[in-house]
Amino acid sequence: KGLACIANIANETQKNIIDYEISNILGTDWKKMASIEPYFSILVEASPNVCLTWFENELNIEKNNPLVELYNNTEYDHPFLCGSTSYTGFLFGLEKLAWKRIYFKRVVNALLRWAFLAKDLKTGISNSPIDSLSKLFRPFLPQTEISYTEIYAILGDLKSKKENHDLLFEILYQLIPTDRRTIIGYSERPFYMKTEEVLPEQKGNTNNYMKLLFEYVVGLAEYEQERWEKLVSELPDYLTD
Repeated sequence: KGLACIANIANETQKNIIDYEISNILGTDWKKMASIEPYFSILVEASPNVCLTWFENELNIEKNNPLVELYNNTEYDHPFLCGSTSYTGFLFGLEKLAWKRIYFKRVVNALLRWAFLAKDLKTGISNSPIDSLSKLFRPFLPQTEISYTEIYAILGDLKSKKENHDLLFEILYQLIPTDRRTIIGYSERPFYMKTEEVLPEQKGNTNNYMKLLFEYVVGLAEYEQERWEKLVSELPDYLTD
């Protein structure tokens, strides 16, 4: 915590020293990652670019990916009550970084890549890359400095890639409120790292954003029967309006 506090008031030379020290802490082996996990959300505030770059590099390891190993070797402590695992600290750290405009798109891409790696792994808890991504795009609870206009561009870019459609449908579908689902909950917010306070009127028109989200969800349903069954069963009011 001391490093995170100092880093945000330090000069460039001091920041470089902090970056160097933290880069020496980070490791590739999944056991080393598990030991770092409880502190990652603090480390990202001390050295955001170093931590995010390291995490991006870990995601790109093809053989014996350490993040997949974390899933496979995670330990659950009453998962339905508190969701304690050996990887949630990385999710919380990425959510903190996403508050900053300069890191938002990189965090989205990192979480999407992580979701691809973990899509066939069942953890039994709510904390997941998809859950974190849904938080970042929530219309009524701004989780980042960026505006809806900037989010439109990012979503449009993701939607343009066919390989993203499965996961993007699951992410955006969670953002449509229904009688059975209330959209609540904030992402992790930085404590030491300075962020801009974004007022609702600065974000843009929420109704327009909701309309775009719904159009995207319907478009992403495509010719997939399971997706349409989900839409028809849970979103009948939207489909008939």
